[in-house]
Amino acid sequence: MARYNVLYFCTACRRIHPMGVSLPLEVGFLNTQTVSEAYSGKPLPSYVAMLVGSSVTCRETGKSFILEDINKLYLTPVLEPLSRDSKRA
Repeated sequence: MARYNVLYFCTACRRIHPMGVSLPLEVGFLNTQTVSEAYSGKPLPSYVAMLVGSSVTCRETGKSFILEDINKLYLTPVLEPLSRDSKRA
């Protein structure tokens, strides 16, 4: 199962910031996608839907706001470093 960090589009500074939350997904992807794209055609889990309505603070301006649009939430893959035991090709 792949893990993805949740990012949000900040309305205060118009940049994307990490939310400090990660989510598991059964079907993985390599590029950043919106939550809507990642769950297209699948029911949105309640723990993902609950992210809308969360209060976040802009890291640049310090302004707080409520996440209101699921389309402004993004998932980006958590890349695991290779362990020493990994075989190299």
